[in-house]
Amino acid sequence: MRRNLVFFLLIGVSAGLLAACSSGGAGPAAAGTKTQVGPTAANAVENYLQGVVSKDVDKVSTLSCKEWEQDAIQELDSFQAVKAALSGVVCTQSGTDGSTSLVNCTGKIVITYDNENQELDLSLRTYRVTQSGGDWQVCGYQQ
Repeated sequence: MRRNLVFFLLIGVSAGLLAACSSGGAGPAAAGTKTQVGPTAANAVENYLQGVVSKDVDKVSTLSCKEWEQDAIQELDSFQAVKAALSGVVCTQSGTDGSTSLVNCTGKIVITYDNENQELDLSLRTYRVTQSGGDWQVCGYQQ
């Protein structure tokens, strides 16, 4: 009986150590980099763009401020007849304009229509993002 108890105790401790070691080094904290808590303005723009190309009206509406919502839905509607995908998109906050965060992205939206690809360069726009109730929302862009 005592032998079985020691055996199960060793198995439990070994499993716990293996689980702890398997995640070590994989996360940003282990690599010595800073981690951000919660979503950022840049995350909101990336999610907004993903909603646009996936034609997800609910996602785009949620990620748009009231003043921009109709324009955002029109932007989404312009992709209805084509296949669209994001390629190499990385967004970063580039500054502020009062209470508005400015976000620039690199990468492209690749549009396919009739087996022909066209690319929209996302670096040509600066997105205007505001925080409302703790959530970041896209409120348009400047070119």
